[in-house]
Amino acid sequence: MKKMNRVIAVLAAMIMVLTLAAGCGNNAADEPKVESVVGKWSVVSATLQSEELDPKTLGLAIAMEFKDDGSFDLVATSSMFTDAEEQNLSGTWTQDGDNVTVTVNDEPLDGKLDDGKLTFSDGNTNMVLERD
Repeated sequence: MKKMNRVIAVLAAMIMVLTLAAGCGNNAADEPKVESVVGKWSVVSATLQSEELDPKTLGLAIAMEFKDDGSFDLVATSSMFTDAEEQNLSGTWTQDGDNVTVTVNDEPLDGKLDDGKLTFSDGNTNMVLERD
C-alpha cells in the first residue's frame, strides 16, 4: 500500500510540473509569425484613379529594396522617361506587424503586408509589390 501511495504521489507531482510548464509556455510561438519586408521587392500592379495599370505593358520596372538599417532604395526604369533612363528614390521604413510605413522627405505612406504582397495606397494610387 505504501508503494502505491508513493507512485500516486510521484504521478501527481509530475502532472503538476507538466501543467505549470505548459502554462509558462512561450506565447510568441502561439502567435502567427510576421514576415519581415527586408529584401528586394518589385511592383507587379498599380491602380491610378481607379484605372488599372500593368507595369510590364508600360515598359516600367519599379524595384524597391528594404534594408536592415531601416532605409530603402527605389529604382524605376522605363522607356517613358525622357530625361533619364532611371529614376531613384530613397527614404526610411518601419514595420509594425503587417503594417509598413515608408517615409520620403518627411512624408509617410502606409502599406499593408498580406499573403506575400505589400500594398501601398494613398487614396488615388494603389501599388502592389511582390518579393523578388
